[in-house]
Amino acid sequence: MQSITINTSTLKVSIVIVVLASFCGAMTSAFVSERGKVHSMISNRLAVQEVEGFIAYHNPGISPELRRGRAELVVEAAYANNLPPTLVASVFAVESTFDCRRVSHAGAIGCMQIMPMWAGIAPGVERVSDLYSPDINIKAGAWILRYMLERCGSEKMFACYEAGERAASDNFTDTGYTDKVERVRWNRQSRLVGGV
Repeated sequence: MQSITINTSTLKVSIVIVVLASFCGAMTSAFVSERGKVHSMISNRLAVQEVEGFIAYHNPGISPELRRGRAELVVEAAYANNLPPTLVASVFAVESTFDCRRVSHAGAIGCMQIMPMWAGIAPGVERVSDLYSPDINIKAGAWILRYMLERCGSEKMFACYEAGERAASDNFTDTGYTDKVERVRWNRQSRLVGGV
């Protein structure tokens, strides 16, 4: 039988080092995790402020409280569909000038001017009457934009949002809707960058 001698002071130091390393690792992960949350909160806040600017510019008559609520809905819906909030806000501006009560002569409803045919297809839209809810309408509009991006590609996404998937065909002529949405989007962003 062999005997093993252990230097207890070395063992104690080793244990302390392992415990400290574990503690520091946990603290570092917690810090990184918290830092990510803070970064996410800041970027969400900035996105909401940017969308509020879109709304104020295109419809200055909307109260600050309503403007904030609509901006938060747009940012939430955009991020849920992996889209830039400015893209969703631009379509919202072109479609209804941020007036969620609007109904078009063609029958498109609400903030994002969604056609009744999307009831039962877009998430959260069980009935046509659901489209009158700004919350549901904005979320459905962002989902439809994502759907059209996947189906029609980035070049024809806006035309498909306005005219349906038939706009993806080569012989479809865009009515200028894509240019209008892009102008709204980039005009507002250049104002932000230019400080105006």
